[in-house]
Parts: sequence; structure tokens; C-alpha cells
Amino acid sequence: MIRKLAVDNFRYALLKRALESVGFDAGERKNVYLVRPSDIMKTQPVIDSCFIRRLFVWGDTPSLRWAANNTKLVRSGRKEGTDTGNYYYAKIEGKSRKTDPFMALAAGIGVAYLYIRERGSGLFETFGPFVIPMVSGYLIFVFTALNGKWAKELKSPYTYLIPDSAFRKLMNATAMQHVQSLVNACLITIPGGVVMGLAPMEILLCIVFYVVLSANKLYALAVAEVVVGDTLGTFGRQLFQLFIQGIAISAAVVGGVIGMAAGGVLQGYLLMDVFLSLFTFIFMVIAALNFYKIETA
Repeated sequence: MIRKLAVDNFRYALLKRALESVGFDAGERKNVYLVRPSDIMKTQPVIDSCFIRRLFVWGDTPSLRWAANNTKLVRSGRKEGTDTGNYYYAKIEGKSRKTDPFMALAAGIGVAYLYIRERGSGLFETFGPFVIPMVSGYLIFVFTALNGKWAKELKSPYTYLIPDSAFRKLMNATAMQHVQSLVNACLITIPGGVVMGLAPMEILLCIVFYVVLSANKLYALAVAEVVVGDTLGTFGRQLFQLFIQGIAISAAVVGGVIGMAAGGVLQGYLLMDVFLSLFTFIFMVIAALNFYKIETA
């Protein structure tokens, strides 16, 4: 699968329409990297090292051999009297011989360098499939202070007038919030998962993560109401809620890392959901068992 192309910045205008027709665009999709002279300067030491160590093996390719033999290194700024110590590539015989195949090689090494630096061998490539859960966790965690209708349900006396067990009261009070989080999860996860190329099972587990994390937020608020109440005020209660949510999210992250190390992305999603579900269940049990305390608070 071709993930990114490298094109000479000065030649992109000629190729722009053709590349866009097959899904490559430097603007919107950002899967075309426009190579500038400064990029060539960065990769020149790498290319030089490859020649010295004889790492280039392109077989009997006359056009590339012809272009490479017509390429020379020119020290940047020497003519202007501002020697920077950098080099760029130029033609030995510039009238009838071209260097396009070699410059394509230089551009390819440039985009490979960029890929390794930003994605390829880094954390993004390893944990790229977890971008959607990370965004979900960020949104839910950051907006924890905005507890919406659930916070009002806890303050409403009608919630506690229902002639039922504490557990059923808790479930009835949070039912619509769970449905809403499921809808939001589908709207966020399914399009994002399709664009990122996630497998159907990974998308499903990502939806589960969003729903469980949203439930974790609801039950964490109930736990904060039980443990802290109004003793530390609204701000103190929110800090405690953020603290216990942070513990749950950290556990989910640990589960994801263990799963990735053990088997891959799918196992990472599975353990991440299991760890988060465990903490959410604990919060739910604490909230349900102590619901009567909230009633008399």
C-alpha cells in the first residue's frame, strides 16, 4: 500500500491533477510531500553514506545509472561567499543529460526520512490504530466538568422517589446517557475507522471503548458525590472525579500496551476495553451500593 509520495516542489503543478485523480493530494489529504532543496540537503549525508557502504543495488538500470553518473555534489553558498557546509545535487553536463531518475531517488529517501522521523518507526506508527480511542478519551476526560443532564439527575429529588432498588435507580437515571454515548461513538468511530483502515472488529471494540468510557465518567461523578459530596465544593468534587477517571484511563492504556506487546492491535483493543470495563464496573457498584447516601446528602 502506497502511503505517501514525494514530488519535486517545482514539478508538482504539472502532476497535481493526475495525482488527485488517484487519491493523492498535498493539500487536503496531505499524502504528497513536496520536496524542497532544503530536504535534499538533509538527506545528502544519508545518500552519501549509502554509496560509500555500497547499499544501493539497482541492477542493470541504464537510465538510473546514466543519471547517477551525471550528478555531482555542489557546496551550498560557496559562490556567494556564505559557506554553510551543506551540499546539493547538480548536473555535471546540464545541456543534454538529465538527472531526473537520481533526483527521484533523492526525493524517495527524503520522504522515507520524514516517514521514519514522524511515523514509520515511531510511536505514531505503532499506536496509530489507537488514535480514535485517544481522541475519545481526551474529549471525555477534558469535558468531565461538563456533566450535563446526569449531574442534574443526581440533584433531582424525583430520581430517588422511584420505588425501586438503588441499582435500578442508577440504571434508569443513566439509560439515556448510555444511548446518547452509543450514538456519538458510532458517529465518531465508524467514519474515522473506515478512513484509517481499521478492521470491523477493531471499530466495534473502539465503539465499546467510547461507550464504556462515557459510562465511567457518569459513575465516577456518582462516586465523587458519595465520597466528597459538598465537603470540598464543586471544584474539589470535579478534581476528585478527574483523579479517579485518570486512574481508569491509565489502566486502559496499560491494557492496550500489554495487548499490543502480546499479540497486536486487536488484542490491544480487547485488553484496553477489559481493563476500562473493570474499573467502570467498580465505580458502578460503589455508586449503586451508596446510592442511599446520595439520597440523604
